[in-house]
Amino acid sequence: NGSTLVIQYSLHSQQHCLSVKCIVDWKECHKALRFQIPTSYCGDVARFGGPFNFVDRAQTPSRQKEEAQWEVPASRWASILDGSLTDGLSIVTESKYGFRAKQGI
Repeated sequence: NGSTLVIQYSLHSQQHCLSVKCIVDWKECHKALRFQIPTSYCGDVARFGGPFNFVDRAQTPSRQKEEAQWEVPASRWASILDGSLTDGLSIVTESKYGFRAKQGI
């Protein structure tokens, strides 16, 4: 239907982050767009920011209820953390989005 997606990656010297800019012209009807970033990092906990707090979700479900909680509405950031909650991988956005974190994806 003529939709376009342009992704710009920027990595600057002396910065500790990779900047990703997505420019989307979405013309599809009754279809959703998901931007996935596969990584080799699989933490123990996914932490999603909210307006006044955060919510943690397990990365390896032990019950069906936990598996249903992988998609989360969040406000501006999401992190995948190790068991000590000190090391991990984070995504920071300029807007509010839903996030999904499941075993490295």
